[in-house]
Amino acid sequence: MRKAHIVSLVILIGGLIGFGFITYKLQSHITPKKQIAITISHGVRNPGTKFFDYGVNWRKVFQEFDVIRGYDISKYNLDLTVKNDQQVELKPSGFLTKIEKISLKNAEKLKISREIVEKIRDFLKENKNKKLTWKELEWKLEVDFETLKKLQENFTLD
Repeated sequence: MRKAHIVSLVILIGGLIGFGFITYKLQSHITPKKQIAITISHGVRNPGTKFFDYGVNWRKVFQEFDVIRGYDISKYNLDLTVKNDQQVELKPSGFLTKIEKISLKNAEKLKISREIVEKIRDFLKENKNKKLTWKELEWKLEVDFETLKKLQENFTLD
């Protein structure tokens, strides 16, 4: 009888330890990692808000948003970790022409078709007081990636 009590006690303790271990292991998968939200609306190919794991560095953030060449990110230390939510405003580093002032002469230099220039002008007239993004321009006008890239590198929406 005494032996049966000891065996059942050992089995009970083993079961409790096993249950505790499994609970501990599952808890790390259930508990979400802390995330931060970073919003960039201008100067990037993929504007909007994205969520990153806590402690991500600026280099990774700017890679995810795909910064347009000609926009200044020099005020950010690329190896510095981001520890809280951020709203980033990127400014052009040089002089960029506003997209409203696109001309056929500029378009010819950049090898952009007249039809696209006319579509852009019409679209801008329709959305005169609305703040636009490059994604909207791409979707609404069905502009191909190469043309969009040329526009982003030479013009600004501001």
